[in-house]
Amino acid sequence: MSKIQCLTCGGMTEVGDALSGCCEYCGGRIEFKRVASFNAVEKINLGRLRKLFESAVNSPDDTETVSKEKSNLAQALCYLLAGNFTLAKKKLSSVIENDPASAEPYYYYALTLVNGRTLSELTIHEAKRITEYLQTAMAIDGDFLFPKLFFALLCIEYYEANDLRSPEDGNALLNDLAGIDVDTQELAFFKTAISTELI
Repeated sequence: MSKIQCLTCGGMTEVGDALSGCCEYCGGRIEFKRVASFNAVEKINLGRLRKLFESAVNSPDDTETVSKEKSNLAQALCYLLAGNFTLAKKKLSSVIENDPASAEPYYYYALTLVNGRTLSELTIHEAKRITEYLQTAMAIDGDFLFPKLFFALLCIEYYEANDLRSPEDGNALLNDLAGIDVDTQELAFFKTAISTELI
């Protein structure tokens, strides 16, 4: 049985093996689309969930509740949470290619490019690519705070630290984000993917 955290109200809803559903508290659609969605899932159950997502992707039935690309994204998040950035990157690339209208794949793909390093260790090619992915994620969903946070840190710890022209004022972006409540597990995961002293 799976519980998914609603990204709207924060409530946990039991969905069994359906992999998506309606929040029992606010009525909104819930699905595994961000790391925060997995807050009620124990690490030991990630493998079982990943297999369920894989089954949904490989199912010939088109009436599946969860779309194949949503299941691919959820599989990628399972890989990320398990620390396998290589497989996550491969899945996320596929999601971006087949479903380019969601912000999450761009953001999480950018995280896989860093893979736990400090932002100052990036090459200029990597930094430009990450910038493009983060700007796309921010353009698609302006309410998703983590691409903004990542972008602010990239501006400060890569562009400004290397005396390069930064695409934005990173400190101003960080100030705009100060005081906003964020999911603590999403933030904890962010800190494992990016080594930074600023947050």
